[in-house]
Amino acid sequence: MKQSADIVVVGGGLCGLSIAQGLLRQDRDAVILEARSRWGGRTLSLQDDTGKGTRYDLGAAWVWPHNHRMLSVAQALGLALERQFATGNLVFQDAAGRIQRDLAFSTMGGSFRMIGGIAQLSEKIAASLPPDRALVGQTVAGIEARGNQMVVHCDSAATWMANQVVLAMPPRVAAERIQFAPALEPAVLERLLNVPAWMAAQAKVVAIYEAPFWRDKGFSGDAISHVGPLAEIHDVTDSSDRRGALFGFVHPQALAAGMTDAELRSASVEQLGVLFGDIAKKPVAVLSKIWGDDPMTAVPRDQNSPGGHPQYRPVAIESGPFEGRLLLSGSETAPEHGGYLEGALEAAEATLASLARSPSPLKSPS
Repeated sequence: MKQSADIVVVGGGLCGLSIAQGLLRQDRDAVILEARSRWGGRTLSLQDDTGKGTRYDLGAAWVWPHNHRMLSVAQALGLALERQFATGNLVFQDAAGRIQRDLAFSTMGGSFRMIGGIAQLSEKIAASLPPDRALVGQTVAGIEARGNQMVVHCDSAATWMANQVVLAMPPRVAAERIQFAPALEPAVLERLLNVPAWMAAQAKVVAIYEAPFWRDKGFSGDAISHVGPLAEIHDVTDSSDRRGALFGFVHPQALAAGMTDAELRSASVEQLGVLFGDIAKKPVAVLSKIWGDDPMTAVPRDQNSPGGHPQYRPVAIESGPFEGRLLLSGSETAPEHGGYLEGALEAAEATLASLARSPSPLKSPS
């Protein structure tokens, strides 16, 4: 089925949705296509296996006071934030397994989390868009520069004719998962492949308990471990739920060892018992997400996590048939807050400004 739009936005995370929302508010003819069956990209807020209670974040989760774009969007959408719990001691485990429980500081103190899960940001924006302009389950398989038009081919057999296409997704995923015709110039392709997707090599675990028992014992829920599999742990208890929850970033070495999802959950619970006592071995539910297994987030070369936070910058296609017609966006193109949700909004701002400077440069699609 052939359809048309002035601008096709590929990728339904916070960046892509913000771009689509901005364009539609300007009465631009835009459509957003998302490969997954859900909105949100690398935000993922899940309930426990019973489908009851609050949702917990298995992707991006924290907002900081200097994230003025995130704070503004949350307020505009009527979504409430709560300050990260940081009262009590941090638990530290060194590489030999020795444990200290008397460290009075918090690694995430001063940050905020969203009550009910941060994926609500994307979900609310998506719900505000016309249903026929915001489509999930649309995997873009190919993008073709055909004459003075762009042709977007989806696995669903849908074809979109457009003037411009915005890729709001990790550059590596775009380079490896989308077939371009004509092929991208080697220098452009290499530029995309050299941009690591933030969080692509990570995995996260949340253990849910009947109550946040660690607080009564004088602990903040923070822990740092050089043994693993969890390297960094935080209290992610939601104030809307009487239950307690501990969140853990998985150490890259645990992923490199090839742990399955089930093995990761089991080993994480055992580790929480070592750090916080036997009661921590009895969660009512455990959630996990290995982002490296998600083909919409990671490619094989992402399995090696960057040694530090990359310095991201805009990625432009400045020559060839796609110049001015194929725009790269997404958090990995944001120079100030690249990789973070604030960076997703930063990138969306920049892309909207670029599109406003050169609206509909080609004739209308037909």
